[in-house]
Amino acid sequence: LCFHQYLRSPSKIDPGYPSCGAPPWFLRDDIHFGQIANQFVEYLRGKHIVVHNARLELAFLDHELKRAGLRPLRAYATSVTDTAILARRLIGPNSRCSSLDSLCPRLGLAPLRKETYRSGPIYAGVVAQ
Repeated sequence: LCFHQYLRSPSKIDPGYPSCGAPPWFLRDDIHFGQIANQFVEYLRGKHIVVHNARLELAFLDHELKRAGLRPLRAYATSVTDTAILARRLIGPNSRCSSLDSLCPRLGLAPLRKETYRSGPIYAGVVAQ
């Protein structure tokens, strides 16, 4: 299962910033995280979460949850698995496993297509593989 929602940043984003690959106009009418934060934590409640590069991602999510007046993600999820840590165990501790782009060829997976918008379902499929 994958929770997926495009969100508009409350800050102005440089058009050259490689976020999800979507141009700024694509996200201009989307909602802010605070508008879906309760729905997000209810989706996570009691679930085991699998995240690539969890330290970075959870720090970002915890910051946004705090801004929305909610507790950190681990207060809702039962446990968290970091696939970057799993990849380092599989490939080696000095390997570059911080991005899925660098990890895919090492594991024999098809590379992420650069011409598509990066989204939760795309990344979830790669992490599941």
